[in-house]
Amino acid sequence: MAIYRMDNANAVGELVAIAPTTFAAKGIDERKGLQDKLKKQIGILFPDENGVAQKDAAMIVAEEFSDFDGSKRRIDLLALDRNGNLVVIELKRTEDGNHMELQALRYAAMVATMTFETLVKTHAAYAGSDEDDARAEIEKFLGKEFKIENFNTRTHIILASADFSKELMTTILWLNEAYGMGIRCVRMKPYADSAGGEESVLLDIHPLVPLPEAEQYLIGTNRKAREQQDAKTSRQQGRFSVAIDGEETVSDLRGKRAAILYAIKAILSRAQDPEAVGRVVQPIKPNIFRRFEGTPTVEEIREILRSESGDAVPEGSKLDKRYYLGPDDVFRHGGASYVLTNQWGARFGDVIAALHIAYDFVTVTGDAVDDDTGTD
Repeated sequence: MAIYRMDNANAVGELVAIAPTTFAAKGIDERKGLQDKLKKQIGILFPDENGVAQKDAAMIVAEEFSDFDGSKRRIDLLALDRNGNLVVIELKRTEDGNHMELQALRYAAMVATMTFETLVKTHAAYAGSDEDDARAEIEKFLGKEFKIENFNTRTHIILASADFSKELMTTILWLNEAYGMGIRCVRMKPYADSAGGEESVLLDIHPLVPLPEAEQYLIGTNRKAREQQDAKTSRQQGRFSVAIDGEETVSDLRGKRAAILYAIKAILSRAQDPEAVGRVVQPIKPNIFRRFEGTPTVEEIREILRSESGDAVPEGSKLDKRYYLGPDDVFRHGGASYVLTNQWGARFGDVIAALHIAYDFVTVTGDAVDDDTGTD
């Protein structure tokens, strides 16, 4: 939709159209132009139901954040909201968003495991202060009632761009509807105005997904949809096939446990690091790997888990029953050993989808059959 200027000096009383432009045409880049300004007024990306910026809705805790093992990727802006959740903010000056949703998903997975202590260190480095001052600033922002155990229970994503392609919007809407991701898209459309003989750039900034007036409704309906899907999935078990690089390597795997174990083994044959794989699904299924120092045998791992269970725990729920502990099911990496949980339940489909997004060379397909236990 066009923007018009009402010019009282215009004798004929016409509305004067303001021409759209691009950030590139005006020499405005992502970091020195958009990023530097938005980080000082981050409330623009957190409008209320009337579209007005909420000044204190979030605080910037890092810029160009890249403290990831084995990755040189950088998050444009990392924010903290009033609920103590991290917000990954990705900015693009392009007209299509340029695959920013995939970048943001990777970043969200990477920071999902950040601890509160790491947050303090990260913000201290960004602010150029000591850790005590950084902690005090964060705690003041979150308020006295905030409890550290509630930190980052769900990582959020905001995508801000001059515009978004149909493909990108379709992906975002699907992720939000099918998986309750809650990704927000904010369009920042530049216009060139020459009122008074001096050219300036105006920005039309407004959320596309979700619309402020629909956000609370969508939160409620998405929650209901997730609960219904989880209830359905928890009753399902089936036979699955796994394809590597588009070629089916195994078929007729019985049950979710067999399918996901095979898929993760295939991923780790290339990705190597179990902790990196764990970070991918952390927002959906936390702590899928249990880490042990050194190279203990399967039986030694089993004994450790049994000793941790204690005599008071019923036999069926002993810790050693809750991990894959076959002869070839222990993963060794970096001087440590890892075992994978076998407790997937209702989030199986979400985990498979997240793994496929991050490691698209592995595809799991299958037919589900009713199984009221939700287990294998």
